[in-house]
Amino acid sequence: MMPEMDGFKFAAMVQEQDKLIPILFITARDDIASKQKSFRIGVDGYMTKPVDLGELVLRVGALLRRANIANEKKPSAGSFILNADEMSATVAGGEGEYP
Repeated sequence: MMPEMDGFKFAAMVQEQDKLIPILFITARDDIASKQKSFRIGVDGYMTKPVDLGELVLRVGALLRRANIANEKKPSAGSFILNADEMSATVAGGEGEYP
């Protein structure tokens, strides 16, 4: 469970900001009503717990390919930018490095 808002609300908020950001739900909810609501909101993938890590890697790879993020060296979401070459992240003008 997420604090303060559920996954449906979060996904809708992300979709309002940028419809091209891929969303993969990983949840304990296994009912068809939750799955239907998720896909209607704009979720790209839905996995129920427990998750097989091999399948997770395959699904994330597919989502990144479809969103044209897999080959991108500087993927971004809003003011958040990752730079694969420099191993850095920038948010609203500030920088940080990965350990």
